[in-house]
Amino acid sequence: GRLAEEASRVLGLEDSLQGLEAQLGEAKQALRNWQAREEEATRRRKEAEETNEELRSEVRALQQSFSAATSLDLGQGEGARDGETALAALSAQSEARIRQLNNKVEFLKASLAGEQQRYADLEGSLAQSRSRLDEAHLELKR
Repeated sequence: GRLAEEASRVLGLEDSLQGLEAQLGEAKQALRNWQAREEEATRRRKEAEETNEELRSEVRALQQSFSAATSLDLGQGEGARDGETALAALSAQSEARIRQLNNKVEFLKASLAGEQQRYADLEGSLAQSRSRLDEAHLELKR
């Protein structure tokens, strides 16, 4: 009677415990995966920011070079206009590339924020699984 019921209850709790432990293992693995993704997203964002800064410096240097070159050409009439056209084209290209890189940085920042939210959600799920596992352990001890 009662002993058989208790034995059945213990078996059921042990099964539940194994299921919860399996879920906990899966949650831990998912958490490790998200951590790796978050680290990769952070690394890519830093890389994009560094590239962005390098290109800004390059653009400034090129603008100064063209500015110096066009100031020498001012006395030559048509040559000055060609220099100004080249400078304007280079400036437009540089600004387009900067905008493109800024967009990439913003995308990476948004991706990182999404990864961080998913990471937080997984941590919550992991905490919940741990709590259920602890409850099952306590129930087994009773």
